[in-house]
Amino acid sequence: MLADLDLALALYHADAWALNNRGLARLRLGERDEAMENFRGALEIEPELPAAKKNLELVTRAATNSTAGRDAAPIQSAPPGAAQGEPAGPRP
Repeated sequence: MLADLDLALALYHADAWALNNRGLARLRLGERDEAMENFRGALEIEPELPAAKKNLELVTRAATNSTAGRDAAPIQSAPPGAAQGEPAGPRP
């Protein structure tokens, strides 16, 4: 999955959803710092992206307080409609 997201980002550099999703993949691999970097990158591209904002908030809270956010899961790993075959975001 991570390799697929890396490929998507190589093709579409400014894809906030791909960065958000890569952050989730890295988080699942235990790479919290890299995940936070990806969530921040998604927000640089699309500052109001709800999923990236929430994911960064949850990971930051968990990083500052080891018990906070333990049961909280990131809210969204794909854009609305992606399951129906819609594209993950604007393409250059």
